[in-house]
Amino acid sequence: SLRSGLNNNIEKIKNGRKAIVWMPTHRSCGGVKIEMSKLVDFDKLQEVCEKYNCVFIIKKHFYHKQETEPVEKYANIFDVTNEAVDSSVILAQADALVSDYSASYVEYLALDRPIILYAYDKNEFLANERGLFIKLEDNTAGEVVETPSGFINSVERICTDWYDSSFAGGRKSARSLYFNDDVPL
Repeated sequence: SLRSGLNNNIEKIKNGRKAIVWMPTHRSCGGVKIEMSKLVDFDKLQEVCEKYNCVFIIKKHFYHKQETEPVEKYANIFDVTNEAVDSSVILAQADALVSDYSASYVEYLALDRPIILYAYDKNEFLANERGLFIKLEDNTAGEVVETPSGFINSVERICTDWYDSSFAGGRKSARSLYFNDDVPL
């Protein structure tokens, strides 16, 4: 469950700004690399983060801890995959979540904050990995995107409405699938 508490490094990165955290699930226990630089135009993402005064934090599954992203040149994009940051704590500190098929999505629903599901490898994942908690086409908790341009557009949309009003009802509906009460944390 989500823990209370703060990770001081995440607070330092945020520095009073909103934070979008990307926490993808593992692929084949780390056997299939997640090369985010091929999935996201980091230059455009940096522009969006600058425009809306926010940060973008990457936290890959521990199976992918050897895969670092080349983000050093970006002032608003951070990779904390190899840092000692508890996933529940970073979720609690995130103002929006980017996930895919990860259970972090379910945990994050309890916070009633924006969610983007970036299903860039949907067909491969469904064919070669495990099943999903909820079919993507049945998801109502956040926007499902499958392309790099769709991803950037969705991030920018979240930055203009940090509550993500268009999916508030969907998050409520999704919470009812996993929780007996509907009281966001």
